[in-house]
Amino acid sequence: MSIFRELQRRNVLRVAAGYIAVSWLIVQVMDTMSEAFGFTGEHMRIAIIVLAVCFVPVMIISWAFELTPEGLKRESEVEHEAPTAKKSAKRLDRFVMAALAVAVAYFVIDEIFFEKTAPLTEAGRSIAVLPFVNMSSDPEQEYFSDGISEEMLNLLAKIPELRVISRTSAFQYKNTDKEIPEIAQELRVAHVLEGSVRKAGDTIRITAQLIHASTDAHVWSDTWDRELDDIFAIQDEIAAQVVERLRIELVGEPPHVDSVDPEAYLLYLKADHIESVGIPGRGMEFAELEAARLYARALEIEPTYVDAMSRLALAYFRIWRTNGSVRGDPLFDQGTGWLRRALEIDPENALANSYAAWGMELNVFPPIAQTAAMIEQAFNREPTNPEVARTAMLFAGSIGRPEIAAAIGEYVVARDPRHAFMYYTLSLLYREAGMFDKATEAGKVAQALGMNLDFSIANTALYDGDPGPMLALLEDDPEPNQQTLVTLAQALHTAGREAESDEMLALVVADHADQPVDIAMAYAWKGDADAAFKWLEPAIDRDKLWVLSQLRVPLFDPIRSDPRWEEVLRRLQRHPDQLADVKFDPKIPD
Repeated sequence: MSIFRELQRRNVLRVAAGYIAVSWLIVQVMDTMSEAFGFTGEHMRIAIIVLAVCFVPVMIISWAFELTPEGLKRESEVEHEAPTAKKSAKRLDRFVMAALAVAVAYFVIDEIFFEKTAPLTEAGRSIAVLPFVNMSSDPEQEYFSDGISEEMLNLLAKIPELRVISRTSAFQYKNTDKEIPEIAQELRVAHVLEGSVRKAGDTIRITAQLIHASTDAHVWSDTWDRELDDIFAIQDEIAAQVVERLRIELVGEPPHVDSVDPEAYLLYLKADHIESVGIPGRGMEFAELEAARLYARALEIEPTYVDAMSRLALAYFRIWRTNGSVRGDPLFDQGTGWLRRALEIDPENALANSYAAWGMELNVFPPIAQTAAMIEQAFNREPTNPEVARTAMLFAGSIGRPEIAAAIGEYVVARDPRHAFMYYTLSLLYREAGMFDKATEAGKVAQALGMNLDFSIANTALYDGDPGPMLALLEDDPEPNQQTLVTLAQALHTAGREAESDEMLALVVADHADQPVDIAMAYAWKGDADAAFKWLEPAIDRDKLWVLSQLRVPLFDPIRSDPRWEEVLRRLQRHPDQLADVKFDPKIPD
């Protein structure tokens, strides 16, 4: 008798078919329920190994024994031609057929109803990367754990199919006692990535775990004990695991980290940390100077480190603006020089293009169409980068495209839902676009997040002709600053108290003339066009970008019909004739 006939006679083939069908079902059900019950890849591997190992003894038992109505008997004791043996074979056939039918039904339902709809719901394609815990014995290593967290966040943010919460919102939960489900609910995400970092010399241990937010169950976790040189490979591996576990179908290539010299990378992370949290007991200008020094040291080690070049340029720009934005300042020239070098190395780098366009707007003013093209291309390449998105948003507002600015703002706050200032900025953009209801809603969110908007609310009332709230807010201020005095002069004028308004504005001119654009706006609101345009001249020479940001403020409304206003717009390349042919239509993701 052939071996095949013997396997068939002893029901081994029936048992094998049933075992394989049931095993496949077990694995598929575990995969489907992985998020609900916290089954990780390790659990799945163990289950598959156990089922595979058990297959052999099951086959041996099916060869040597026979299941009969009287129980399990040795095969040699069974009369296969007997009616009871034939009934047992038929029962086994029915079991196998039922198992195969269930497997086929599960496969069809899964493919037709689940896979066709979407691999994952929109809410499921969202994640927050919480600050990794510093497990090093040295508290000074916190810059490293924070830096790794931010780098992981930035890497995942490059996946267009995944909504990743920005650093500003995610890092608010550092050292928090809140549970994961509560954090996820506030950030409106379905998953959270958290972990820890331990660094000792050139050795690192990174632990990462992906958590299903609603159940607080672990979807996946892993630990890496590597040398510092492997830090970039670890980040790539973590990102790949997140993509796999969330079943994200990538359209393009998976994101990866560009490797640089580890020492330069550590300097970059230190500089980034200083810019984010500052230096205790020191002002932000000192922090920017220290960050710039560290970026420069990183570039000495890694001369083609484009990210360090971009951040160094931005640090120089910030210091330059803090020092008064003087023309010909070597800091500005150094900043633009580094950006020029960065774009020579990587012409498509989104951050470098965005900063370069912003730098040109600060001082040089190239053709507006060139700036628009650079900012649009940078946003289209990397819309998830907060710096790139904010630049595009503010630029859209400055060229009279408030609807585009508001749409970009909505996209930004969707990824940064705990950033009060961004909601405040969005409320201003809505106001400029005439969306007053939405402006009020965004302002309320900013207030709920802890931002005091009393001044903004009073300003809205002032623009609408009601000076009462602003007078109540500022008139009894014992230590008024320039902003207070200028705004109070505007409110007194609106209230008809012209002599007091003139007196207040004279104090500003005498003691606070270092911000001429505020004085120009005050005179414009009072209807004194000659004085307003007189103060606009030095304002434009001193800080074009600030004047640009204020062009749409209602305080300038009384002088917009003056022919000299058109000349101001032309100098700033914002005249309607200059903007008519400017194309700026960034692709804002859903």
